[in-house]
Amino acid sequence: MDVKDKIKVIPFILENKFEKCKSLECGFANGYVAIPPTNKDWGKFYDNIDANIHGGLTYSEPYLKREYLKSKNKPFNKDNRERCLYGKPIYLTLNNEIPDDWWVVGFDTFHCGDNKATCDINFCISETLKLAEQLGKE
Repeated sequence: MDVKDKIKVIPFILENKFEKCKSLECGFANGYVAIPPTNKDWGKFYDNIDANIHGGLTYSEPYLKREYLKSKNKPFNKDNRERCLYGKPIYLTLNNEIPDDWWVVGFDTFHCGDNKATCDINFCISETLKLAEQLGKE
C-alpha cells in the first residue's frame, strides 16, 4: 500500500488576497479540506455535509473538475475551471499533493464580525484542522 493510500484528508488554507478584502472586512484566510473518493462526504454539496465549523461550510467542489465530470460521464466543457481554487495554498500537513479525483470542502471568513484580528492565521489554521478531524472520521 502506498503512503498516499493511508492519508485520509489534506487540510490547507488560502490567504484572502481578493480585491473585496481591501474594502470589506474579512479574516486572514479561508479553510479547506481535500477528501478522497472513499470518504462518505465525497461529491456532496456543502449543505449536506455534517460539520461544526466557523460560519458553517460554504464550499464544496471537485479538486479537478475535468476528472470529476469524466467520472460522472459528463462532457468536459472548456468553460469549466480546471482547478476549483486559485491562489497558493498553505498546507497544514506534510502532504501537499492532492490527487485529481479528490473533493474539496471549506469555509470562509467573510461573515459579519470577521476581520484579521478575530480570524487571524492561528484561528484559520485551528478551524481548518478542526474541520479536517471531522471529515477524516470514518
